[in-house]
Amino acid sequence: MRDFFVDFMDHANAQPDRQRFRKIIAERLNIATGDRVLDVGCGTGDDVRMLAPLVGSTGRVVGIDASKTMIDLAEERSRLSSLPVSFAVGNALSLDFPDDAFDACRCVTVLMHVDGEPADAIAEMVRVTRPGRHVVIFDVHWDGE
Repeated sequence: MRDFFVDFMDHANAQPDRQRFRKIIAERLNIATGDRVLDVGCGTGDDVRMLAPLVGSTGRVVGIDASKTMIDLAEERSRLSSLPVSFAVGNALSLDFPDDAFDACRCVTVLMHVDGEPADAIAEMVRVTRPGRHVVIFDVHWDGE
C-alpha cells in the first residue's frame, strides 16, 4: 500500500498545475532569509525541500505529517542534502510547538483528512505562527456547503 500512496504523491507533485500553485503558495507565505516555516501534512517532503532555499542556511523548514511512513521517506529523500529541513510525525490538531514558533505556516490538501474539526487545525496553525505573519491553506471542501 505504501508504494501506491508514494507513487500517487510523486505523480501529483509532478503535475504542472500543482507545481504552479506550489509556487503561488510559496509567494503568499512571504518567506525571508532566516525564517522558520512549518509545513503541516508534508508528505514526502517535496514542498519542504522546495521552500528551504527561501529561508537560507540561517532559517529552517519543518515538515510534519501524521504518517510515519511519509516522514521516514521525507527524511530519506533529504538525508544527503545540506538543506535546512527537519521532519517529525505530528498531528495537525495538536501541534507540538510553542506559540509563535514559526514565521510562516502552510497546509495543502490536509484538512480534508483531519480526524476532527478543520477549524481546530487552523487554530493550531495560527497559534504556532507569529502574529502578523502568514498561514496559507489550500484544500478541498467536499461537502459544498
